[in-house]
Amino acid sequence: VPVTTRGAGTGVEGGAIPYKGGVVLNTDNFQKIEVFPEDMVARVGVGVKKLQLNKELEKYGVLFGPDPSSNPCLGGMVSTSGSGERAPKT
Repeated sequence: VPVTTRGAGTGVEGGAIPYKGGVVLNTDNFQKIEVFPEDMVARVGVGVKKLQLNKELEKYGVLFGPDPSSNPCLGGMVSTSGSGERAPKT
């Protein structure tokens, strides 16, 4: 059975459309955020949104820099390479 994941639904790529049928897995409830300031690492669930993460990181004086024009889930940003204009380009 094909499985298509769906987060915030902010993407314009059509990544959350189940073109081959199957089921859609909503990742919105994967909301865990763990911050390890001594390592400058944050472990987040795929359903965490960018602004939600930055609100948590504000306590440590840092932020998650990629800046797409919307407030996507981090899982969607990773799966589509969505990083916005402030991201380093290679």
